[in-house]
Amino acid sequence: MSNTGTISQPFEAFLFKLEVTVSAPRYEAALDQLIHTLRTSGISDYRILSGDSIEPEKPGPLPPETRPDTSRNEPATTAVPPKSSSGSRTKSPEKTKIPEELMERLGGYIHSGKLVRLHINKGRGVKMNFPGRILSLDPETRNMTVYHVDEKKVYIVALNEVDDILE
Repeated sequence: MSNTGTISQPFEAFLFKLEVTVSAPRYEAALDQLIHTLRTSGISDYRILSGDSIEPEKPGPLPPETRPDTSRNEPATTAVPPKSSSGSRTKSPEKTKIPEELMERLGGYIHSGKLVRLHINKGRGVKMNFPGRILSLDPETRNMTVYHVDEKKVYIVALNEVDDILE
């Protein structure tokens, strides 16, 4: 006796390791484009392990000597898209507007790629102090993407977690 009905199976998760080449005028713009593509494509989780510049005359796959070293067993920061706020945490648009002076200052850091020292308070006694480059700012979610130059990792930091930015 055969069963002709279809049984829906639960989805499985699959892990793919790949290298992606993104063409952009600056590293920060390429990273922004990559993050935006990953966020809008329906990928549930991803890690950006590293990024390198390649010569524009040589399109195609990265040569082996410029590929990131994946043989190390160092944990990488998972760049998870920020969750949208909902429920009682939703604020009115007037209260979440970022001051124009701060937007100009952060925009200057983003466009110049200037190295700054960030003092971040994640809460519950977790404080971070590191040199980094601010890659992007999302005024809607009030998050900024920061590249930690010592650890070579990308962090997503909420603006309310930033205690100070030193030039």
